[in-house]
Parts: sequence; structure tokens; C-alpha cells
Amino acid sequence: MVEGLRYVWSTPGLRNVFFATSIINFFLAPVIMLLPFFVEDTLGLRAEWYGSLMIALSLGVITGYGISGVVKVANDVRDKVLFAALIVLSVSFGALGYASSIYFAWGAIFLAGTSSGFVSVNFLTILQTQTEGHLRGRVFGYLTTLTGGLAPFASGISGVVADLTGKNIPMIYLACGVCTLLSCCVFILNREFRAFLRFRLEPAEA
Repeated sequence: MVEGLRYVWSTPGLRNVFFATSIINFFLAPVIMLLPFFVEDTLGLRAEWYGSLMIALSLGVITGYGISGVVKVANDVRDKVLFAALIVLSVSFGALGYASSIYFAWGAIFLAGTSSGFVSVNFLTILQTQTEGHLRGRVFGYLTTLTGGLAPFASGISGVVADLTGKNIPMIYLACGVCTLLSCCVFILNREFRAFLRFRLEPAEA
């Protein structure tokens, strides 16, 4: 783990991909965790409608996986395409805060799932192909530990914030969207991050 961390930290582009992935997962956790309260308290629907939103999210993720497998993105525009997908993801998070009907919520969460799936596959593919073979397991172990550890932490914070705001779920969703968007803008302005995303997807040395 220490060797993997040292390798990630010494590669600026790789380090920023880790940060971006962690931030996205951090702000995604409150959206999922508070979804049952959003359905009952904000939309005024019965609890079973929560399942339909989770189905929409899952279908969106599968769609994003499919798009990333079918659409071949040129190396020189990959950073721009991924940035556009991150914008869609951020706006979709925030749009949930304005949802007044289940149909609008379905659309927003489906778009969030689609963009999330597309970005995840591309990020993981870049990491796999650009990480040296003998360090690949350590790097991905570090990534899994980092993102997996942040999710319950983010969920716990979102519960506290929900209590402090009187279950103002729309405001929390809007804040998650804005924070994700601002974070993505900071990353995409980083030259090393953009250069890393434009790497040719050729297998790293085994």
C-alpha cells in the first residue's frame, strides 16, 4: 500500500485522477443515502418509489458502460469529453434538488448514472493502461481503499447535515452538485491532469 501510494503521489496526472474519483464518490454517497427521504419528504411519494429511482440509476450506469464501450474517443479530445460528462454528472446531482415530480427525478438520476458509468470506465481504463504492471495491484488496492473508506464517511456527514437542516434534501443535493462541479473545474484546469487523460490507451509495461 505504501509503495502504491508513493507511486501515485509521484505521478501528478495519476494523483489527480485519484482525487477526482474520490471527490465524485464522496458527493455521490449523500445523494444515494438520502434518496429514501427525498422520495417521501420532498416528492411526497410512498417508499416503494425509491426502488424505481434506484432502477433508473442502475439503468443509467449500464448505459454509460455501454456508451464507453461503443464510442471511441480520440486521444486529443478525451479530456474535453470526460469534462463534459463530469459537468452532466454535477448538473444532474444539483437538478435533483429542483425535482418536483418523479418523472423529473427519473431523468436527472438516469443522466447522473449514465455520466458516472461513462467516466468510471474511462478513468479505470486509463489507470489500468498507464500503471506499470508490477504496481497495478497496489495502485488499485489503494484506490479501492480510498474510495471505499470515503463513502461511509460521506454518508455519516450527510446524515448529520440532514438533521441540522431539518431534512432539507433539495438544498443538500444542490450543494453536492455545485461542489462536484467546482471540483471538476479545478481538476480540468490542471495541465498534468488533462495531459494524463489524453494518453494513448496502450498497455503499460507488464
